[in-house]
Amino acid sequence: MLEISGGVVLEISGEVVLEFSGSMGERLSGREDGDSGMINGVRGLMLDTYDFNNDIWLCHGQCNNFTAFQPAIKVLEEIKIFLEANPTEIITIILEDYVTSPNGLTKVFDAAGLRKFWFPVRRMPKHGGDWPTVDDMVHNNQRLVVFTSIKSKEASEGIAYQWSYMVENQYGNGGMIDGLCPNRTESSPMNTITRSLVLVNYFRSTPNITETCKDNSAPLLKMVNTCYKASGNRWPNFVAVNFYKRSDGGGAPEAVDVANGHLVCGCGNIAYCKNGVRGLMLDMYEFNNDIWLCHGQCNNFTAFQPAINVLKEIKIYLQANPLEMITIIIEDHVASPNGAEIGQPLILDQRLLVFTSNSSKEASEGIAYQWDYMVENQFGDVGMTAATCTNRAESAPLNTTTRSMVLVNYFRSLPNIFEHGKRLCSLVAGNRWPNFIAIDFYKRSDGGGAPEAVDVANGHLVCGCGNINLCKKSITTLFTLIILLFGCSTALKEGQTCVADSNCDSGLHCETCLTNGNVRPRCTRIQPISPTSKLKGLPFNRYSWLTTHNAFARLGEKSATGSVILAPSNQQDSITSQLNNGVRGLMLDLYDYNNDIWLCHSYGGQCYNYTAFQPAINVLKEIQSFLQANPSEIITIIIEDYVTSPKGLTKVFDAAGLRKYWFPVSRMPKNGKDWPTVDDMVQKNQRLVVFTSKASKEASEGIAYEWRYVVENQYGKGGMIAGSCPNRAESSPMNSTSRSLTLVNYFRDVPDVTQACKDNSAPLLSMVNTCYESAGKRWPNFIAVDFYKRSDGGGAPEATDVANGHLVCGCGNIVQCKANVTFGVCDIPEARVAPAPGAVAHDSSFGYLNSKPLQLRWLLGTAFSALLLSL
Repeated sequence: MLEISGGVVLEISGEVVLEFSGSMGERLSGREDGDSGMINGVRGLMLDTYDFNNDIWLCHGQCNNFTAFQPAIKVLEEIKIFLEANPTEIITIILEDYVTSPNGLTKVFDAAGLRKFWFPVRRMPKHGGDWPTVDDMVHNNQRLVVFTSIKSKEASEGIAYQWSYMVENQYGNGGMIDGLCPNRTESSPMNTITRSLVLVNYFRSTPNITETCKDNSAPLLKMVNTCYKASGNRWPNFVAVNFYKRSDGGGAPEAVDVANGHLVCGCGNIAYCKNGVRGLMLDMYEFNNDIWLCHGQCNNFTAFQPAINVLKEIKIYLQANPLEMITIIIEDHVASPNGAEIGQPLILDQRLLVFTSNSSKEASEGIAYQWDYMVENQFGDVGMTAATCTNRAESAPLNTTTRSMVLVNYFRSLPNIFEHGKRLCSLVAGNRWPNFIAIDFYKRSDGGGAPEAVDVANGHLVCGCGNINLCKKSITTLFTLIILLFGCSTALKEGQTCVADSNCDSGLHCETCLTNGNVRPRCTRIQPISPTSKLKGLPFNRYSWLTTHNAFARLGEKSATGSVILAPSNQQDSITSQLNNGVRGLMLDLYDYNNDIWLCHSYGGQCYNYTAFQPAINVLKEIQSFLQANPSEIITIIIEDYVTSPKGLTKVFDAAGLRKYWFPVSRMPKNGKDWPTVDDMVQKNQRLVVFTSKASKEASEGIAYEWRYVVENQYGKGGMIAGSCPNRAESSPMNSTSRSLTLVNYFRDVPDVTQACKDNSAPLLSMVNTCYESAGKRWPNFIAVDFYKRSDGGGAPEATDVANGHLVCGCGNIVQCKANVTFGVCDIPEARVAPAPGAVAHDSSFGYLNSKPLQLRWLLGTAFSALLLSL
């Protein structure tokens, strides 16, 4: 896999394989924090599985009541939750397997929902070859690697037999003898190269929490080095310890960092690894009826691989990194017509800049002729002469100001990995710092090397300092650069390419929707139009309100208990932010917990420290502050109610100061009639509508039982089937006219922030229309989604606008409603004029150069803006 993550240029794009490098394993008896180790970077889990109590259990020793910890399903479900919440992470499970029941492991993994993450045995290298890249594993969502200690299960259950793929040293006291690293009995010798993974154990036969802080310090690091030599100079992929959090310093995490430093970049610690490639020099030739990457005249000895392989890697990188740009500089020996149309796998957006050395191809294939746009110094030994910087023959003189880019080559005529890095001089052309620095063996240096040279150039280019690390994120610098790059500019509209939220107009933010095939960062909507801004005075049930499912379950939130939250998250921002963005319906799950009422995303009707977000009073006070500051707004709270304490809800609402805004049950229509008008509700200050899922609380606490007033479709997977809108079990049928409000849910059983942008786009709008038909031609009053800010365009706000258009004025969108006109009279915007026949819409990232200065300006502006925003 090509290393692509920074700002130097590779002269020869070889293949750099990232080893499959996990973090530390841990034994069940040797941990202090349950399974929250995954949050702390643990990516290998050693689990002992047994048949016990007609189930699969995690036990330590022969399984009985004294050695049994818990059913395996519980830990596996925690792993599933983590993988769902962290879509780029990979976990390895190493099973000490005592399960004899037929397909017992298969059943428990399937029951936990882990099959969708399974890395298949057929993709594991059998003879010591390299594994697939981690990018490939993530791209294919094959992010769970499972090994068993029972050989027969590879054939019977598709679970890899551990010692067919890895070598492992002796565990326990036998593996802690200084200077020795013997293999355990079941494993091949440590230096067996037909096993591509290495596991190093370093823990006592009997766990000792007191001694572990000593064991996990210098002795562990020493054993890692000993096992490196015993394994044929291979660093471990797994470092397994007890009580991984205990050490006298860096501990097991540092040992893993040392191993990763050597595996990933050849340095003594992963902290020393520097990458920064954003420019790639590729030599392309015709060979074997295809386009190949070769070094020298192409033949069997100089051909590396078909160009398409590398170009697809670049495509994957650009898709995964929507704010990054890459430049390809082609030494072009392709003569076949359109043979270098390399853009086909790469047409994404305008983040790929491609140059060719063949001048005719700018006209014939739309690929920029390199030396019309840049100056370049001499390559090879001549270009390495101290204090000299001459242009190469094809380039204009280096001080030519009609070329806006500068490329500096600094590599030998014949590559020499041992000599590289001794000296890398700073070269300039007419007091211009280089935009590209091209070298061989970019990772090798005697210090900062090529990355430091790039940092120096960027420092001068971006902020006038001697190094990019000295640049400060100053308003003056940012303002000056924006003026220089863009002149006068206005906020971007929906659908326009952006770099950050601040680029976009009010009510929009900058977003990319990879799952919908759209990798261009665009301004997308996060706010619906307020329907009362178009027409006031209608009944409450004649408006639609954007609603957030589990509004409190914020991505990245830490529990107020101090524990790590293992429960799924459903939204990206705070309640206050949601309300400011036009959300007017909030779904909240309330529980008794810690002698108080808490917001939890839990299961089984019980709240736990790892599912508890915060006391409900905090969020209710945010709502109170919003209602106080916005006297014409109405909010609806829909409670999934697990509170059993006497008048628990009444007490917490009163404590939050919300009683004065309460809309009383006595005023709610019981038989499907119209609600009071919003003007009336505002005038009486009855601006908080609250529903509960417990019928008894309407009489006991005066909180309306939701399904006496609302019909609601099925939530989760059952509510996302195209063309179908069934009611949820507690609700009356969708077409029940005795309920005057309609709620449409559209979110997954398990929240998925990546897929939400796709779900909240065309599929959501389609479901709103489907439910309109199912609800007896009634448009929804509440549209409930996960991650309401994510979409591929208008999203949940647009769906709300569509519903409001029909409800308020009989038009297809609230934007078309006109004040003081007959229902159904709409302000339809004029259709856009179609482009003339033969006109080309230059949307592509590749091959169109009709507006060179403008496109180049945009590219450079985007790069600089992204750089500044990251400082």
